[in-house]
Amino acid sequence: MMSSAMEDVQLEKLRVLDQSLNTLYKKRFATLMLHQDLNFVKKGSAKEIGCISSHRANRWPW
Repeated sequence: MMSSAMEDVQLEKLRVLDQSLNTLYKKRFATLMLHQDLNFVKKGSAKEIGCISSHRANRWPW
């Protein structure tokens, strides 16, 4: 059996790991979105780019 202090340490480690994975996922997702936006900029019109930019800004505030 683990002592209460050991359990607390293990729970804290799991919490930090979970938080780190969530942060990494958000950054990766934001990078994917950035690449999509860059591709639209290369191919699209100014109207399309403006529409995409405003949509992204409203949806993903980070």
